[in-house]
Amino acid sequence: MHIERHKNHRIGWLRAAVLGANDGIVSTASLILGVAEAGAISMAAGEYLSVCSQADTEQADLERERLELAGYPKHEHEEMTAIYVGRGLNEALAAEVARQLMSHDALGAHSRDELGITDTSAARPELAACS
Repeated sequence: MHIERHKNHRIGWLRAAVLGANDGIVSTASLILGVAEAGAISMAAGEYLSVCSQADTEQADLERERLELAGYPKHEHEEMTAIYVGRGLNEALAAEVARQLMSHDALGAHSRDELGITDTSAARPELAACS
């Protein structure tokens, strides 16, 4: 007597179980990834807007400084001298440092030493959003 044990009669529930588990895993994973992605995009957009406002403020400060340098160069020199005296230089040396730096790049000197804006610290919205 030959007994054959075919499994064909069980394929319906097995297929449903495998497809159901797969569907549950894929659907749940997709939902979690979608929420995480939406959160990341929201955070990037918020950071971009925040740093854009910082960049706008920096540009406005630089424009104001540019106008002050054009209109009140003596006052701006005195301001730089006071900054360097505050950092420990004597009055004569501070005045000379201010004169030399301002003769080379007055806006750059004021940007760096008065406003604290440097090439490495300037606001970069795109970089902030990507981070």
